[in-house]
Amino acid sequence: MFSESYRGRRNELKFDHNRPRLAWFKSMGRSLISLLALLALGSLIAGCGGGDSHSGPPIITNPNGSTTLLSGTVTDVNGSPIVGASVTFNGQTVTSTQFGTYTIPNVAVPAGQSSLVGAVQATKTINGAPWSGQNIVEALSGEPDTSNVHIVMSPSATQNAITGTVTDTSGHVLRGARVFASVGPFTGTGGGQFFSNLSSIGTTTDQNGTYTLAHLPPETNYTLTASFAGFVNQTFSNIAVNPPPAAATVQPFQLAASSSSPTPPMVTGLSALAVTTPTVPTRAAGGTSVSGGLNALKAWIFAKKGLSRHRAAASSSITLKTKPTRATPAGSIIEADLFWDYVNINNLFGYEVAQATNLNPPNFISIALVRDPLADRFSDVDLGLTPDITYYYSIARLDTINFTSGNTNAGEGPPSDTVAVDPLGPISLVSPASGARVSSGTPTLTWTAVNRAAMYQILVYDRFPDLQSDTDTVNGVQPIWPVDPHAPGASSVAAPAVSQTYQGPVLVSGHTYYWAVLAQDSVGSAFSVSPIQSFIAP
Repeated sequence: MFSESYRGRRNELKFDHNRPRLAWFKSMGRSLISLLALLALGSLIAGCGGGDSHSGPPIITNPNGSTTLLSGTVTDVNGSPIVGASVTFNGQTVTSTQFGTYTIPNVAVPAGQSSLVGAVQATKTINGAPWSGQNIVEALSGEPDTSNVHIVMSPSATQNAITGTVTDTSGHVLRGARVFASVGPFTGTGGGQFFSNLSSIGTTTDQNGTYTLAHLPPETNYTLTASFAGFVNQTFSNIAVNPPPAAATVQPFQLAASSSSPTPPMVTGLSALAVTTPTVPTRAAGGTSVSGGLNALKAWIFAKKGLSRHRAAASSSITLKTKPTRATPAGSIIEADLFWDYVNINNLFGYEVAQATNLNPPNFISIALVRDPLADRFSDVDLGLTPDITYYYSIARLDTINFTSGNTNAGEGPPSDTVAVDPLGPISLVSPASGARVSSGTPTLTWTAVNRAAMYQILVYDRFPDLQSDTDTVNGVQPIWPVDPHAPGASSVAAPAVSQTYQGPVLVSGHTYYWAVLAQDSVGSAFSVSPIQSFIAP
């Protein structure tokens, strides 16, 4: 996903042909060398050049260096979080949490550069086999955070690539064109379409118009889209990536230029949920400490996008406004996740995400611009998100022609229906203490109360849940209690109760077990996940 947390005027996101600008987007892809050779890749529009190729406009540089915080999520191809992966970018290495999330602080953009472009890589050994994955990120100078940089991991020995060229209809190469790949789409229970990975695996063409998407899991149903401002997208479906020794998949693109295009339709199927996590962002690789947060049910919450559609009072005529409204953080990390239906639209540039804390009158501000025509979700991870405050979100589609033309009144579709989330406060585990040996085979599990929680879900594992997957039966770690998330039995506790006796399978003497508790509000749109703790059976 290509996104930017943006808090200024909406028309600042437009490109002025007469005035070069900084790259406005945080981009992901593959070839660091080729991207550094084309620093214009991050520009909003890549204008037409002479000769045999098209390339982006010049960019300005910053006289002083700056730093940014890089964050995202590490998952398998089905979107299940991978815990304990080593994530490396620009010489720094951190470890993904029990949510699969990672945070790399103080990423330095050197003086004289508008951005720092490079591959963010993840590695881990799972069941004795090396896994890996990568994406490309562009950390922008002057931007405090670079978020939604997601990485898809898979067994390294099975990976392959998709490669090709992107040209216009006259055969001229398009330098800086972007190519997006996602697995799917699949049809959800409500009929909408979605992709299994959290965001596209992306890259950008080099000076020869060549792209390579590497480290791809073998799948038979990739969707590929090539996009270049001022041109109509081209999309291919059901593209197969076969494991070695098969050759890389070759898929060329030929994009048609256009001077105008219809306004994209309104986003449909928008839903939202908020997940509150512990404040500890990472834990040591290979360490035994489990003080970080556990995303024990997040895989269940997000699984196959089986989400309830909880909508606020809708208003299709809301005007996006620029009044900044942010509350004071309350000592917890909150992620507001938005989901919507994917639709293949050939002039789709991306999406603008707006947020408000008041609908009367509406005070929407633009918080992100997502350049990804395959996007079907977005995570707002602003540190200002606060428990027990209602946040409203709306999304509008942007087109590849009019939005990038410099006309501030064109290129944006109608705003979607508004959705709301009201985050819960943090939850902590009380007893048994982490690492303690319990005295009974049916220990009493106790946790703290959460304001507005309607129920609590206990999860107990017989091994550390480093890949919490409901789809990977070989590598995934499933809870032993409850066995079936759709029939949780006594592991689901109605508030205000904050304790429950363990009633799962018989515990093995001397074995270490892991547990966590998830709080949920009454409508299923807000969750709070405890840290993970361990106990030893008597």
